[in-house]
Amino acid sequence: MQLLTPVSAYQASLPPPIKKQKKCWDFIINLFKWIFCCFSFKTDPQHKADFFSGGQIPRRRGDCSGMTQIEILSLSNQELEQRHNFIQWLFPLKKASKSQPLAPITTDKAIALCSRQNPDFKARMRANFILMIRFYGGSFSQKTKQSPITLNRIKKIAEMHWLTENNHNYLRITRIITSLKIHGLTNEATLFHRFIKNIATEKNRLAPGTVSDRTLRIWEHAAPK
Repeated sequence: MQLLTPVSAYQASLPPPIKKQKKCWDFIINLFKWIFCCFSFKTDPQHKADFFSGGQIPRRRGDCSGMTQIEILSLSNQELEQRHNFIQWLFPLKKASKSQPLAPITTDKAIALCSRQNPDFKARMRANFILMIRFYGGSFSQKTKQSPITLNRIKKIAEMHWLTENNHNYLRITRIITSLKIHGLTNEATLFHRFIKNIATEKNRLAPGTVSDRTLRIWEHAAPK
């Protein structure tokens, strides 16, 4: 059984190394992208394609500004809890984020662009999925690329700091399930929903009402049918 980490999953999706462009040209290109983002405040499928191809979150006020996907995948659980603007980039939706207006919006055009420019787009989305499985107290394993995915709980309920009433992570979970589904990772979305639901059910037996019925219904509605 192969135990994958977010970084190893990301690295497995990388194409063979190519010759780097001159740093000055990289700086100029990134500068123009930053200026465009700051003045347009519009979401663009290209932003998402760039990010999943090794680009950065636009530099702006924010705890993950300027970070690449691989840098986010290397964050500790504590850092993931404390930082709040990465989830909109790792798991885009079809509606704009009010808190992160520069984050990409998913459309059919955006998905097609990412798939065309980055054939390993789904593999990198899966790396994001593995990251959040770890954060929520689980592990991801798969014998081969063709074999079923297994999610295992490695933390006790008492160790899961995010299991409190009205915790902001409940919104993150809804986003993750929805984003995985609309990007074609329906198996991962189903497994993630089942994994989280089982944890929430057990927590509610120990401390009734920690995860509300409304939250459970929202997760159920977001999950693939």
